[in-house]
Amino acid sequence: MSKKKPTLNDKQNQELEGFEDVLDLVGLDKSAFKKSARISDSQIEDYEIYDFLEKENLRLEKIDRFFNTQIPIDKEYDQTKRLIKREIGEVKEIKDELALKLMEPNSDFLNFLGKLYDKAFN
Repeated sequence: MSKKKPTLNDKQNQELEGFEDVLDLVGLDKSAFKKSARISDSQIEDYEIYDFLEKENLRLEKIDRFFNTQIPIDKEYDQTKRLIKREIGEVKEIKDELALKLMEPNSDFLNFLGKLYDKAFN
């Protein structure tokens, strides 16, 4: 039966510095601990690829949901003509309201036109 060496990361290794004497008294040598392997570049690259694929999968699921759910609903219950008609009515109401306010006897617009007329012809 072989004993498995405990692993130490860099931080733990630094914490053990200065305690070599204590380890010698206990009968352990610092070399009895193996250093934990750092994450290799290939592992990081694998993670990045996996992360990209997860995000791409989520994006494609959203696109699939859009084309299979939203578009058929929009085709079946098209509201475009009704919304355009409602917006045209609102624009007409705003224009009428604006025209009424501009034509009031002491409106700022009529006062400005009067001053402009006076400057132009006096």
